[in-house]
Amino acid sequence: MRSEIGKLRDGTYHGERFLVNGSAVHPDPVKVVVEVTVDGEDVTVDFTGSDAQVAGIGNSPYANTVACTYVAIFGVIDPELRMNAGSTAPIRIVAPPGSAVNARPPAGTTLSTMPMAETIVEAIWMALADAAPRGSNAGWASICLFCQEGVWEQTGAPFVSAGAFAFGGSGATLGADGWDGLGSVTGMGGSQSQDAELVEMTSPVTVLGFGLRQDSAGPGRWRGGGGGWNRYRIDQGGVRCLHWGGGSSEESKPYGLHGGHPAAPHRGEVTRAADGGVEVIPINSLFELEKGDILSTVEAGGGGYGDPAERDPAAVLEDVRSGLVSIESAERDYRVAIDADGRSIDQTKTAELRGTA
Repeated sequence: MRSEIGKLRDGTYHGERFLVNGSAVHPDPVKVVVEVTVDGEDVTVDFTGSDAQVAGIGNSPYANTVACTYVAIFGVIDPELRMNAGSTAPIRIVAPPGSAVNARPPAGTTLSTMPMAETIVEAIWMALADAAPRGSNAGWASICLFCQEGVWEQTGAPFVSAGAFAFGGSGATLGADGWDGLGSVTGMGGSQSQDAELVEMTSPVTVLGFGLRQDSAGPGRWRGGGGGWNRYRIDQGGVRCLHWGGGSSEESKPYGLHGGHPAAPHRGEVTRAADGGVEVIPINSLFELEKGDILSTVEAGGGGYGDPAERDPAAVLEDVRSGLVSIESAERDYRVAIDADGRSIDQTKTAELRGTA
């Protein structure tokens, strides 16, 4: 482990990320500030300057912050290295008591293991952007979904369901595109999506569709992973819903690195059956649903890494042919002109766009 830390560039590096809000009682962003100091074979991760603990649920207890720090450090070193007491010994963590990353009772911490954890990991990755020789990670899409609960009229039994039918994208890194439709960074993408048929069998929900969203990935020499979308209908009244997660604001959208572009933020909407009106639902808020209301989630992709104009035109063409990148984005962001049929590159115009004619 000390050998791996020794490969990081010595210095002190700054990172700053925001949780969108800490719940309805604290709707303002919660700031996580970190300074990572690499000194030979030791590393200090200092959260001094982060916001004080908030009245809502957007706080992290110390144990969670420590775990997130380990996730972040292990995410930029040899992936084969085992995590144990010895490999964590060279990592020193400073988290001021009473802060949002070391909250004291009776602070609420419901968001700590997902949205707040993602914020902590990304602040450290942002700090290490210039320190890790293998390259740090561009921003990942945060978890963002609707959860419903109530009493199912068909059975008379309580139900809880989550609309996790599509995930966001992971961030790109040096030499590799992000993964499409991946789980949260807190599990390094290992979370599984819901099975649509099983959700329909256990709750009053009809899934109308889900898939990957075009132009959701942050452009880069290595692009971010593509984000998903989903849409489903509530089939009875008297249902309570929570829209929870992060990444739905400009401050918290997945960031790009070294010239890579950020991805667009998440968006959650409900289309009301009563009048067809569409409401954009604030993150981490509760609301009521009636029969026929339709929930829609548009997930962010991951951030890009490196200048998009340096991406291999053949890779851009493949993304267009797969539907992940539009012809317009190919030309605007990657400086690659695609013929109108969407199946070939206009070599002459591409050379003009890239200044290589």
